[in-house]
Amino acid sequence: MNGELHHLMLLASFGNLYLLKNILEEPKHYKDNSHYLIKFIPEYKDKKHLFSLFSKSLKEYDTLSWMHDLRERKCKGIFIFNSDRSKDERITSAFVGGGRRWGLICQFDNFNELWIANWELEEKPPNTRWEISYNKLDFRENIKLKKRQSDLLDLSNQLRSALVNLSQLAHEIQEDFWRESFFDKGIQILDGIIIAEDQLSSIYSVEAQRIINTVYSSWVFGGMGSWNDSPPYSAQQHGKETEYNDFSNALYETMMDCIEGATNSVVSQR
Repeated sequence: MNGELHHLMLLASFGNLYLLKNILEEPKHYKDNSHYLIKFIPEYKDKKHLFSLFSKSLKEYDTLSWMHDLRERKCKGIFIFNSDRSKDERITSAFVGGGRRWGLICQFDNFNELWIANWELEEKPPNTRWEISYNKLDFRENIKLKKRQSDLLDLSNQLRSALVNLSQLAHEIQEDFWRESFFDKGIQILDGIIIAEDQLSSIYSVEAQRIINTVYSSWVFGGMGSWNDSPPYSAQQHGKETEYNDFSNALYETMMDCIEGATNSVVSQR
């Protein structure tokens, strides 16, 4: 799973748990600060005044403080959203800064806030860690979210179909490791045959959890040693290069839709 997207999903998932059910839990993966430092930086209070143009807000939040602030300001829920697809993102998504652009939308009564992450590698011997800054962009008009397919049953069927196609292809090009360890395993998780650790918070339905768990378990898009590495050569050797590209792209696009639809499934979109 792409690390930037993983963080966004956790924030939306556990933020919605607090906003909608008043249960405050910090994602367990956020408690280890040896590998990353996360902070939330509000926007300037007033862009019209000259002073604000030269002085950034001194206020910064950690994860729990950010959730507290959203609840105190009566946030209705958190969406994840993404931009239009980019070229070769199935391959570039394995690297920081690659793939599609994602962000968070915090929904209020009369406006929405966009929070966009900036990742910078902080090198301070003996430790090296990521400094992740979420910056707020404030809009006083409601943002019209792109209408995407969010029906969980339909998303589940699309995901299963994409996995079945790649499972069969992996067998045909003699890449059965990928078939058994990722594609077939993903189908079994989606069908509830294999029980995987839930990635989303407890507010989400079984269907949403299975979709996201399947995405995590079936994520094969990376750099060296991934499905993007040697399988293309195997496909070419077996005359299946077109199928490899079509089916791989279809799985990636389906996973993008599944991530967005399942994570946003607990919040009412207006």
